Amino acid sequence: MAVGVVNTSNLSNLKSDHFQGRVMNLIYYNNELLKSFAEAGINPSPMRNDSSYTWNPITAGHTVTAANNFYSEGDTIPAPQKLTYGKLTVDPLYAWLYVQVDRRVEDNINNGVYNAHRDKSFDPIGAEFDNGLAALKDLFNLSFMGGTYGLELSIDANSAYAGQARGSASWHESVETAVSGALTSDFFSDTIETLRDDPIGGLKNLGQARWFMPENQWTNYSKLTGGVPGTIFYNPKDKMFHRSDAAKIIQGIPVITFPEMTNTVILLADLNPTFWAMPMWRPFDVWKHNKSGDRRTYLLSMGMNLINKNPKVMAKGTGITA
Repeated sequence: MAVGVVNTSNLSNLKSDHFQGRVMNLIYYNNELLKSFAEAGINPSPMRNDSSYTWNPITAGHTVTAANNFYSEGDTIPAPQKLTYGKLTVDPLYAWLYVQVDRRVEDNINNGVYNAHRDKSFDPIGAEFDNGLAALKDLFNLSFMGGTYGLELSIDANSAYAGQARGSASWHESVETAVSGALTSDFFSDTIETLRDDPIGGLKNLGQARWFMPENQWTNYSKLTGGVPGTIFYNPKDKMFHRSDAAKIIQGIPVITFPEMTNTVILLADLNPTFWAMPMWRPFDVWKHNKSGDRRTYLLSMGMNLINKNPKVMAKGTGITA
């Protein structure tokens, strides 16, 4: 991270006319979670009519048994029953980034000072905005994985989520297994069995389910089964080697590895789009904040969140040896 003002000094390397290539961005921004959800049809959508995201789950249904609900002529009518509704709420996450540009940089841009090498289209101020957006998305991506705001919080059996305590609210609790040791193949089969059986009845469509794990846990699984993490193949069209993740399947469910995910956790999520929401309260915005001396200042910001509306049909393994 470079802290400071965008000025002619820190852009001095762009002035040389001896460069033979384009400006190359060497900064890594992690958007793997956002990309995976987008591929499942779960994308940011404008938030309407509320400052928070609220939904109403049915938390208890009718209790029906053979003893009480099969009847014969002349039997007494049973007591009436009704559904129970809950109310869950998640607040937005807002993030911002501050950029300050010396006016002399604008003079140099207008005078073609930074267009002397081959990358004629490079815009130093635009690059600040583009990378600022990528950095904010990286922050949201990381937060949506973790245990403070994201998947590791929502897919959980104990931590409160969406304003609802867990531990005594089975309708809101995920299947959580404290592995507390080395990864075993039983963890995967037992997790699927628990989710698909009564009273959860989840994973209706295995094609929508995904194992989420850090790269090291996929390596652990590969060692466990004697396999290799992915397949390398050569594509004659682009004359390059590529890694295929087609082999990344466990118990019939695809595996997605996330960089920066907690290295002792594995999640099983159902990406049925009706179970999720990604409301956006503020799309990426560049606001000319004010002037400070001979500088222009810009505030880059956005507001959104990832909502898990059905954590009951999902699972987590914790304490897995890294």
